[in-house]
Amino acid sequence: MVARLDTDNAKTEYGWDIYPAGFRTVLDEVKPYALPIYITENGLADSTDGQRPRFLVEHLYTLQRAIQDGIDVRGYFHWSLLDNFEWSGGYCPRFGLFSVDYTDPARPRTVRPSAALYQKIIDARDVSPSLFKQYDSYPTPTLTCTGGG
Repeated sequence: MVARLDTDNAKTEYGWDIYPAGFRTVLDEVKPYALPIYITENGLADSTDGQRPRFLVEHLYTLQRAIQDGIDVRGYFHWSLLDNFEWSGGYCPRFGLFSVDYTDPARPRTVRPSAALYQKIIDARDVSPSLFKQYDSYPTPTLTCTGGG
């Protein structure tokens, strides 16, 4: 297991810091290469979908600003469409915009509210300031997954 820093940042169920400023730092660091960028696997473990809306608002706003500032981002892929199996944590970390019921052999999928928010942002091609008011904080995770990197 990787040691985690003791910070005041909000934490995911996996114990990872939520830090959108770090996302921007990475985008700024690759800008001088002037190459197209695709963001893959940007998301968080959130089985209750309580933190994911704020995460999406902050990170997609950060991405929007980076594009406005001339960073050539061509695509953004949220981590993940569906809950999945994580080698270091099994089925506990829930990263999906759609939940998967692993207790049912049919593995039914259920859309999470954050998927609708993601669709709203995509359709508008904008993260409006009202979304920051609507999703004004990160609730403390109610579940803690062990493992992870």
